[in-house]
This record gives sequence, C-alpha cells and structure tokens, in this order.
Amino acid sequence: MSVFLLMLGWSSAGTVASLGELRISGQDDHAMHVHGGAAAQLGQASFELKNSGPKTRLSVTKVEFLTGHDCEAAPETVQAEPGIVGLSLGEGQSPSKLLEIPKGKHDLKVHFAHVPAYYSHCDRFAFRVSFESAGESAVVVSETNVGRDDPE
Repeated sequence: MSVFLLMLGWSSAGTVASLGELRISGQDDHAMHVHGGAAAQLGQASFELKNSGPKTRLSVTKVEFLTGHDCEAAPETVQAEPGIVGLSLGEGQSPSKLLEIPKGKHDLKVHFAHVPAYYSHCDRFAFRVSFESAGESAVVVSETNVGRDDPE
C-alpha cells in the first residue's frame, strides 16, 4: 500500500497590524485530512506578537473563517464566524478571553469553535481575526494550509 501526500504550494495570506507598540503578524498553520474521509477540523489560528512597550491587554472581538478556490489569490469569502474560545501564549496554557502581553516576542494562538476544511484543488483557508487592545482595534489574517493524504 502506498500513500500519496498532497501538499500545497502557495505563499501565505498572513497580514500584519499594530496596536500601539504591539505588532501582530499572521502565521501559517497546517492541517491534514484523508482523501474521501472527513474534513480537517480547524480550531485555532497562529500569530506572532512583538510588544516593544509595557504590558498590554489583548482580546479578540471577532473571528471569520475565509475560503477561496484560487491557487494565486488569498481566500476572501466568509464561510462562518466561529465562536471565540480565547487566546493563549504557550503550549498547554488554557485559553483566556483577555491576556496580558508582556514586553518581548511571543507566539499567540487564537482558539475558536472548530470549522471543517476539505482540500480538493486550489482550496485555500484563512482566519480573519479582529483584535482589541487599549481601546484600539486591528484585523489580522492567518492562513491555514490544508493538505490531503491520498491512500492508494
């Protein structure tokens, strides 16, 4: 039995925004599903934070699940607005609705209700996340590359 692994080859649709001295960058995530099987279940998006100022509070006000079917264009069609679970800075940390972000560079996960993603041909998936800090808001996109495991 051989297994063919289909991987995607496009560039990230991640974006960058700033909230005062807090810079938020969308990062790529990866997920897999088996061809002909159940869709991948996506329940988080990844971001990089760089806080060059004092501790600041960060929350998420909205998450939009975006899809597209163009290998060259970032996904833009809103498929769902999954419920927000929370944010976390480290592996094993429970998500929280409000986080204090210390000075420095951090990996951030935004957790939300799972949404299904099934890759066939040039399907692209991303999350547009609305952040809020100190009365300011910003929107940042993180793309999830979904691959397909094709058992032969």
